Amino acid sequence: MLIGIPDTNLCDLCFSCVAAHDLGGEGTLMFPMGKSIYSLTLSILLSINISGCSTSRNYTPPLDIRESATVILRDPFEAAWTQSVRAIGESFFVMNNVIKDSKVINLSYSGDPEKYVNCGHLAIDVKEGIGTTTYQFPAARKSVQFPLARGFRTSVVDRQMYLEARINILFEELGKNETGVKVVVQYMVTRTGTETVTDHINNRTLALPLPPLTFSFNTGGTDSGTSKTNLTCRATGEMEKALIDLLVSSYTQ
Repeated sequence: MLIGIPDTNLCDLCFSCVAAHDLGGEGTLMFPMGKSIYSLTLSILLSINISGCSTSRNYTPPLDIRESATVILRDPFEAAWTQSVRAIGESFFVMNNVIKDSKVINLSYSGDPEKYVNCGHLAIDVKEGIGTTTYQFPAARKSVQFPLARGFRTSVVDRQMYLEARINILFEELGKNETGVKVVVQYMVTRTGTETVTDHINNRTLALPLPPLTFSFNTGGTDSGTSKTNLTCRATGEMEKALIDLLVSSYTQ
């Protein structure tokens, strides 16, 4: 325990450049009157050699993959179209438009992105005193909570990922008994959430919104956002595969 600072955890006394002004501090910390008033400048704290809190992030980007997004159905167009519309109507995808003249079926999906989108892998190392805890998770996971150590402040991040996908299934008459099908998906992934920050010096807590991030890309493409760990998101190919498999299993043998 440091002299003159009653009952305060060493972890809360570490200075972190990340946290120096995250709650609007002015560089001089005032302790509450109930325990006497202590005014310590950051330059004094920096000269104290103690083991404290820190957070580091490690990011592994997604691997490149090739999505299988086309198939040839061994049926004439009329039969392939009818069977496909029926099969998709019984699936969990939302059917928005069915335009036979244009040979296009438009669908949508909203919800958990993890199965359909790969945004790489995050590892958060949180050092508290002499111990370090690592929190690992896929960056596309729908909901994750993890702590951060920020010197005089600690926080808990509640991180949310959400997917909205727009899907076009394109049909093409290739011959008397052949119909080509191509699946094109437009992905929009949004990261939102909150960071609940506790200031142990001034004994206050604030819930701060995370800066929103949006990733938009099509089948075969990628998109990168800007944050402390620059994320890259791409399709896993599972949505395209699920639709191709659905159509193949439904057409007339």
